Amino acid sequence: MVISELSIPDPRFVAQFDDIPPDTLHALRIIEPAIYGGPLKTVGRAAHLLQNMDEARFNLSAKPAVGAMPSGVAVVHEGVQDFWVQSIAVDPRYRGSGVGSALMQTIERIGKIQNMRSIRLRVIGESALEFYERLGYYPDRNGSENSVVIDLHKPLVP
Repeated sequence: MVISELSIPDPRFVAQFDDIPPDTLHALRIIEPAIYGGPLKTVGRAAHLLQNMDEARFNLSAKPAVGAMPSGVAVVHEGVQDFWVQSIAVDPRYRGSGVGSALMQTIERIGKIQNMRSIRLRVIGESALEFYERLGYYPDRNGSENSVVIDLHKPLVP
């Protein structure tokens, strides 16, 4: 598996899907349902996603091999002392194959290198909660915790 930073074109210059590199467009199609709950249908929605990703600290893509299309995507923002994983999504064909874990481990590695204190994220759904708990994340005492949305974090330093 290859984890690398995803190239994001300037959203101001995206007038049609052809203006988006194929691997980035594929990544948008993976992450769209995770953010908005539906397939990517309009170039306007793609430009909105690109704007959000352009404002992120970094965007990662996971590919099964060099030159392949992305199988997973992560959008990470930076706080004062932590990273905030805004979105992480895995192509349904690759779920359960370690793509999500590899993305999270890479985010944690980058966080440690940059002396971040923790990784924070928000989950919706029981299966997502179980996935992150297996990776060592737990409810954030200062975050939201109700039956629908739970804020989690994982300290990177003791």
